[in-house]
Amino acid sequence: MKFDNPPNCAIILLSTSFRGKFYVSEPYKKQHYVQKAILNSFGEKLSKNSTKIKYLDLSDITVKNDFTSNVFCVKNLYNLNISENDKELEQSINKNIETPMNSIRNKIANSNDEFVTLSNNEILTIKKYCLMQIYRNPINISHVENMCEDTDYIGKTQKHETESNLDYLKREMLYICENDLRNENEFNLMGVKYQTDSVLNSSIMIFRTPYEFVINDLGYACEMTYVNIKTELAIAQATGIEKYMYEKYHINNFDSYLKELEMNNYNIKYELCTILPISYNTAIIFLNKAWNHYTPERAIYPIFSSRIVNKYIASAKKATTEYSIIKITEKDTLNINFLLMDTAQKILGFKTAEFMIKSIDHYVYNLGKNLKYPLLKSKL
Repeated sequence: MKFDNPPNCAIILLSTSFRGKFYVSEPYKKQHYVQKAILNSFGEKLSKNSTKIKYLDLSDITVKNDFTSNVFCVKNLYNLNISENDKELEQSINKNIETPMNSIRNKIANSNDEFVTLSNNEILTIKKYCLMQIYRNPINISHVENMCEDTDYIGKTQKHETESNLDYLKREMLYICENDLRNENEFNLMGVKYQTDSVLNSSIMIFRTPYEFVINDLGYACEMTYVNIKTELAIAQATGIEKYMYEKYHINNFDSYLKELEMNNYNIKYELCTILPISYNTAIIFLNKAWNHYTPERAIYPIFSSRIVNKYIASAKKATTEYSIIKITEKDTLNINFLLMDTAQKILGFKTAEFMIKSIDHYVYNLGKNLKYPLLKSKL
């Protein structure tokens, strides 16, 4: 059960004390919120160190082509005001998540077999990368920056009075980078513990398409559905859920959550799965640990991913460390692109105009909510 609203916003917490040496800051630096190595796979390589990617700019309804070093990034995203080394977070993301993730991506991409062997440490890196996308995407950053001071959230009592909400969020990101996360009993950050529970307990599937995925500015898409939890809630209350949530996450405002649920007729948004493209033709799917409990029959609106997952799940895993690389159809590729397009905010990268046009046609046919795509189609 999720308690955060809006969906996918990371709950902010304190992590570590000051560390590192003194460094002189650069005036500004472009820092990617979608890894440049992923963007490069969508683009055209011009030289050893330069690649251009085509993308739809949803803010001004144009199709553009630019270097991957210039897009899906903002100035000083990872700069720390809470550390003597303001580049500490950027360096830690690179060392502990993005560099090992590059090796995993290459391992999957270069595999000609129908499966790939992934160690427990590699699976942890993949899940940490997914968590980092949830934390650093533009929607979450904006949400945290604009959060009212009186907003209640898990772990708020651990925040220093002098810290901004954004600095606090970055401490959590640093904690994720530098800690193992596999033993929840060792967590001393309630927000990290709560936010990471779903991802760390997810099972994964690897999809490969002979067609093309798109890449949005979140770097992922969650398929959400509304489900009614009135029956489950009554059972949970009978078994002492208030005490459980306090002991596990230090949640002490459960009554206010119950009132909000009652106002919404006990309907909640539920994340069925998270779709994370790692290249133009490969994506990792994270299945919520209870995804099969909330079936399409219980959903309030149609679900794409459940049909895709049910179709392929029997062949998803061969053995403890072997993961099938599942080849998916054109229609399933288009369904995944629908979800990625529907959650795009300002920018959407793609490989070729031909399949982008097919994706737009599929999106419009299925009544996607972003009305800018039909206008962009004529410019491709």
